[in-house]
Amino acid sequence: MSDQQKKGGAAAAGQAAGKKEEEKKEETKEPAAEDLNEEDQQLKEKLELLVERLSDKDKAQRVNALSQLKQEITGSTKTMTAVPKPLKFLSAKFTEIKSACEAETDASLKA
Repeated sequence: MSDQQKKGGAAAAGQAAGKKEEEKKEETKEPAAEDLNEEDQQLKEKLELLVERLSDKDKAQRVNALSQLKQEITGSTKTMTAVPKPLKFLSAKFTEIKSACEAETDASLKA
């Protein structure tokens, strides 16, 4: 086998691996906005707004947002037949939620 054939085979294998990675990424992506029904879209927008409010300067806004997030998550996880929608939608916002929690100075909100 010539060097060019080896390089071509390695390139093809690399492309196949790249396609598999892309397929995995597509499977884990959250549904596109047009794929969601109206109720799911409203839930997603509400959760995104609550995540934004977690880093608000006003403590009352942060407390309210945290309380509502807890309520949405606990309400959706009472029957675990599949991954609850709030958790699906919030998975993309995990780093924002984590940084907001780390930036929180009130110990009672961190617990």
